[in-house]
Amino acid sequence: FDEIKGETSKDKIKQLKSFNLEYEKHNTITNHSIVDVYDHIIKDWYDLNTIRYNSYDGDTQYAEYGTPFEGVYLLKSNLDKNSAGYKKLASKTANNGKGWEPLIGDPYSGRFYFETFIGVFEGNNHIIKDLYINRSDEDYASLFGMLGNKFVESDAKIMNLGMENIGINGGNSVGGITGNNKGVIKNSYVKGLIESSSSAGGIAGGNYGVIVNSYFRGNIEGTNKVGGIAGGNYGVIVNSNVEGKIKGIEKVGGLVGDNKNEIKNSYFKGELLGEDEIGGIAGINDYGSIIKNSFADLNIDAINSKDMGGIAGTNYEIIRNSYASGEINGDVSLGGLAANNHGIIDRSYSTIKISGSDNIGLLVNSNFGTVKDSFVLEDDILLIDNSNTTTSEILGRTTKVNEEEMRGNEIYTVNPIDGYENLIDLWSEDIWDLGDDSVNSHSYPSLYWQKE
Repeated sequence: FDEIKGETSKDKIKQLKSFNLEYEKHNTITNHSIVDVYDHIIKDWYDLNTIRYNSYDGDTQYAEYGTPFEGVYLLKSNLDKNSAGYKKLASKTANNGKGWEPLIGDPYSGRFYFETFIGVFEGNNHIIKDLYINRSDEDYASLFGMLGNKFVESDAKIMNLGMENIGINGGNSVGGITGNNKGVIKNSYVKGLIESSSSAGGIAGGNYGVIVNSYFRGNIEGTNKVGGIAGGNYGVIVNSNVEGKIKGIEKVGGLVGDNKNEIKNSYFKGELLGEDEIGGIAGINDYGSIIKNSFADLNIDAINSKDMGGIAGTNYEIIRNSYASGEINGDVSLGGLAANNHGIIDRSYSTIKISGSDNIGLLVNSNFGTVKDSFVLEDDILLIDNSNTTTSEILGRTTKVNEEEMRGNEIYTVNPIDGYENLIDLWSEDIWDLGDDSVNSHSYPSLYWQKE
């Protein structure tokens, strides 16, 4: 393809937006014919499909393994079942019943790790609807198979894109927008049903880059590493949320199944189903990771399941300034914030109602780490069920509180410690909205960003 003029991707997108499909009389966007501009403007399924043919022409020492595809693209209109090319390319009868062929190299060529999209796709606040994929034996079954490439420096990005009424059934690493993200996805959303063997996510199967200001609505089903935003998070997820039903077997989370990096200012609302390591934000919050300024309002009803927590099934690193509400109904090893804590839980709270047969803690079940300045509503259940006396620490004002104490900024005025007279001194007002001290004028503490 002939490239669009401009020093940056932003400049090129601006050029494309200025191009009038019907009335442009001359081409000021490239130095070539007008038709070349149409290569970069997506107005139907045929246009979307041609992206895979714009091969990267730069130097790469890994060229023998496959060539990425690049370019800057602008979605000019909504795509749905009535758009040209749908029946042939994205319907239930397309490609012998397999539906859409993901924008990626041949998964069976041994080259697909390198044949990824390294360009920029500007959704332009348009919607891709009715996308169908039925490739249960193929990995990376998504709109874009992979975004970004670690062997080629690029500003790979997908932004301002909506996807609705999608149905995807794939193998491993399956997401609504991409199977594997090594770039940036922002201001985008997906609505529909996603099914995968492993690493299933509403936005990306696996996130190694950045996902920001994005959300998922619908149902996701998988086995291992299942999450509303990504199955596994190895990058950063910010200002994103999920509302729906997430079902798996192990490592099941409202946002991610397995978190190995950072999640902040995000939330989950909905139902979780699984057997082991289930959490409102992450099934596992792994070593070197952090969940902060986030919340989950969840319902977990899994009688024969274990290791379930309001924020994480198991926490190995940091949970900070977060809260959980809703209900957990399981078997053993259940916790309001985490079932098992090997790391740090700090300035967080739970109002979750928990029922199970054994090993239940209102904050955490088993504590091998540190719980500090965190609280729960009063209940007959133990605050922490099992603590390892050689490694466990309960610090600051960590306790049960009643309804009156839970509301307003006068909480913790009884028995002040560490020089703090109340919660407003202990917890930052830049993060928490604590309201005033009137029971009638304020509910439980919320995160300040929820008001924005």
